[in-house]
Amino acid sequence: MNNTVREDLFNALNDLLEKQFQDFKWWLKDIDHNGKSNIPTAHLEKANQRDVVDLLIQHYGEDALQVCIHVLQKSNINDVARKLEETLQKGTEETQLQQLLLQGSCPRLQPVTDVCFPASVVQPITDAGAHQLPASSNYRNYIKKKFATIKDPNAIPGEYVPLNQRYSNLIVLDYHPSEEERENQILAMGRKHFEIISKRAESSISIETLFNPDKYGLIPQVVVLQGAAGIGKTIMTKKIMFDWASQLLYQDKFDYAFYISNREINLHAESQKTSIVEIISSEWLKCHEVNNVIRNILKNEEKLLFIIDGIDELRYSFDQSENYFCTDPWKKEPVRIILSSLFKKKLLPKSSLIITTRLMALEKLHRCLEQPRNFEILGFSTQEREEYFYKFFENEDQAMQAFRFVKQNDMLFTMCVIPLVSWIICTVMKQEMERGKDLQKAPCTLTAIYVLYFSSLLKFHHKESKRDVQTNVKGLCALAAEGVLKQQIMFMKEEVRKHNLDQGDSLPLFLNQNLFKRDIDCIQTYSFIHLSFQEFFAALFYILDEREEQHSQTQNKNFQTLLESHQPFRRDFAVGFRFLFGFLNEEKRMRQLKKEFEWEICPKNKVFLLNWVKYKIDKTITFHWQKDMLTYLYETQDDNFVSDALCSVTDINLQCNSDMGLMILAYCVQHCRNLGYLTIELPIFSCQEEGELFLPKTE
Repeated sequence: MNNTVREDLFNALNDLLEKQFQDFKWWLKDIDHNGKSNIPTAHLEKANQRDVVDLLIQHYGEDALQVCIHVLQKSNINDVARKLEETLQKGTEETQLQQLLLQGSCPRLQPVTDVCFPASVVQPITDAGAHQLPASSNYRNYIKKKFATIKDPNAIPGEYVPLNQRYSNLIVLDYHPSEEERENQILAMGRKHFEIISKRAESSISIETLFNPDKYGLIPQVVVLQGAAGIGKTIMTKKIMFDWASQLLYQDKFDYAFYISNREINLHAESQKTSIVEIISSEWLKCHEVNNVIRNILKNEEKLLFIIDGIDELRYSFDQSENYFCTDPWKKEPVRIILSSLFKKKLLPKSSLIITTRLMALEKLHRCLEQPRNFEILGFSTQEREEYFYKFFENEDQAMQAFRFVKQNDMLFTMCVIPLVSWIICTVMKQEMERGKDLQKAPCTLTAIYVLYFSSLLKFHHKESKRDVQTNVKGLCALAAEGVLKQQIMFMKEEVRKHNLDQGDSLPLFLNQNLFKRDIDCIQTYSFIHLSFQEFFAALFYILDEREEQHSQTQNKNFQTLLESHQPFRRDFAVGFRFLFGFLNEEKRMRQLKKEFEWEICPKNKVFLLNWVKYKIDKTITFHWQKDMLTYLYETQDDNFVSDALCSVTDINLQCNSDMGLMILAYCVQHCRNLGYLTIELPIFSCQEEGELFLPKTE
């Protein structure tokens, strides 16, 4: 046994935490490897890392590395297992190459140190067989293993979850919704949104049909999957890779599928040169390869699929003239030239592409593509939202409890159409359950969820500098507030440009670009993902403290106008008022935003809102619109503020129709210091259901 194997084993075991090492030894004592007897438990009990290395080599000989990898996988220590697997694979490839050189079966082998295809590709291919080169089972296994798991956004090092535990089918449309349909979708929530999404789901296509002929019989070579940030584009492309490797998808169409992440492409300096061979190889193990083998793979262009994820996140411009296109897959050029050559079908012109992008980047992208077919991802249907919860929690009782809780909140349930929002809500609720808290008593407010969503997108989806992001967000806030005052949800290009939101290198995360046919023209408009996001940014605009005096005076005037416009049964900015109050809790809601942007809550606005609530409520709460005031106060989760706001209330007489309404009322009643009379009308089903909510006793 050579020293390299001994070192590799020791380095792998030395990377483990103490608990992981104990788990490794526990699994090792019962491992089944080719019928060999196991290492005696007594030898393992007090063994340290060096001892275990010696035991593995003594007991399993040349198979020690494979046994170690197997045990690491059984112990769910997948990152160390992968690292050791790469080491084993590299050693195997070098041995195979040396054997080929000694045998003289490849007369002119040239090492290509920059290329990293897996060992399964290192096979001499005769000219007679060059026209058909099916993907080997080893390569498929490699891809299947690579895409079988994903990392949650909050994962700690070495923590993975199965892809299928996070993936549920998404609604994918192959047509452009009309202007009226788009407006209805932006405005709708609750039951209305449910009806719209259900109708869209009936027209949804599956990923199996992306390359089917269109109504004119044309088969696309370029497929564009467009959708809002967090809508599930990346996980869908990973699902495509996994299903292809599992021989469930595109088996007759593609022999090889390559995944290119533009977040990783961004790590290349703009002046750094590469080739398409290097790009697709960078995902794999570094090894030496035979030029003729690679060339034969690339010759079968029509059997190649390139999945290019997140094109809107690239730092590079694609406005290249014809002179700058690359046609040689081996030639090294700047990344922007390699990709634009792929898009324009100058490089590997018979290959197929799947490209994902946010809606804002669509127009610019289309100038670089040859005859693309567009599909829009809308997110989860109602059924898939429920399926996602059950997959996430695994425990059926917990999933049922969490999903029931979310369905009680129209706004939260509406936004669960976005997979990232569903993940955030499930993550927060699961943590509450693990702490032993009752969901019905642990507030999961609308503002809290939206701030988490906002922070997640800024952390994982933007490519601009901190200053650019700050400028973008302030522009979004100003545009949103302007739209609220004008009761406007669709914005023309000039209005977006006024707030510096149309810059090619700083596309905002929360705006969609829409193209509509109007008479003989095609017009371009912009909108927020949903009206609630427009109201979120508008609320930020009003509540933040701006240093500029002139801006502050205008802002205060607009803020007072907004409060004065609040009328009973008028639903304009109804969700926005919840955000206004939610932002008042600086410790729970604004901590992350203060850290990211150095934002502060304007003290005057907090006073405005407190006095406004006192004026609206007075001593008795009996009307439906006054119940809205309680919803706003609940959103703050600020006990002192709520107590001050309700200090004069002596009588509450309300009807509650949901668990959520009872939660809000229970919270507010606890802070009514002078409450004398409390009357609550409950529907029969609410009293009978589960008895999970109990109002506090009042004196």
